[in-house]
Amino acid sequence: LEKRERSVSRKRRKLQLPPLDVRASSVLHGGLGVFAVKDIKKGTWLSEYGGEIIDVEEARRRRGNGEDTHIRSCGMMERCIDARVRGYWNIDYYLRHHMVGGFVNDAHGTGKKVNSAYVTNEMRLGYQHPYKGAPWVSKRVFLRAMQDIAAGEELFVTYGTTYHAFHFS
Repeated sequence: LEKRERSVSRKRRKLQLPPLDVRASSVLHGGLGVFAVKDIKKGTWLSEYGGEIIDVEEARRRRGNGEDTHIRSCGMMERCIDARVRGYWNIDYYLRHHMVGGFVNDAHGTGKKVNSAYVTNEMRLGYQHPYKGAPWVSKRVFLRAMQDIAAGEELFVTYGTTYHAFHFS
């Protein structure tokens, strides 16, 4: 009984995410980047990839109009996340809700090392992002440290082979 009670209370614990800063990236033409404020240990959950939840048709329309710089499917077949900064989704929104995963740059071709990765998390009960009219989704995407990250260090991921083939060939 004691073990069961402990596991239940463990499930209810709120995820503690480390402080991160969004500022100019060290990557030439990289726009904004995400930086560790304090030392971070390997395996730490860093932030969520947040933004406007859109359907696949809207994602295609935006990509067709050249608006696709921060749209990810994130393992969701019917929905995508658009993490661009505009209107309601300003820097303050992303920082306030700890959803800065969309500002992490790709290490490809920069000489920088990948130190974090996107991880899709299936939600049993679903989740609704914190903006008016947000649809319920069954998956969320988080960023996780793949190695120790020093205070002041920029976070880097790999965007994957599909992205690289499209943008670097």
